[in-house]
Amino acid sequence: MKDILEVFIPAITALVAGGWAVLRLISTHLERRHDDLAKMIEERFDFSELQRQMATKHWEQLFASIRQTAEKHSQRIASIENRINARPMRAMEDGK
Repeated sequence: MKDILEVFIPAITALVAGGWAVLRLISTHLERRHDDLAKMIEERFDFSELQRQMATKHWEQLFASIRQTAEKHSQRIASIENRINARPMRAMEDGK
């Protein structure tokens, strides 16, 4: 019985040590993988934020351009209306 214990205890110790080593390898790998994923997610968020800022700038420029064009057209229409409204008055003044 003592001989069995002398063989059994070191065998169990070796199994536990081997299991512990495997667990450490797995946990180290998972920690590295977690860090890599966290870094990748952060990079994607940064890239998304950059894209959002670029899109915002693009749309702001587009809307400003549309607003300027609309104001220019409005001024031209007002100018044309003023000229049209001024013609009949001149015609009345001239007696035509």
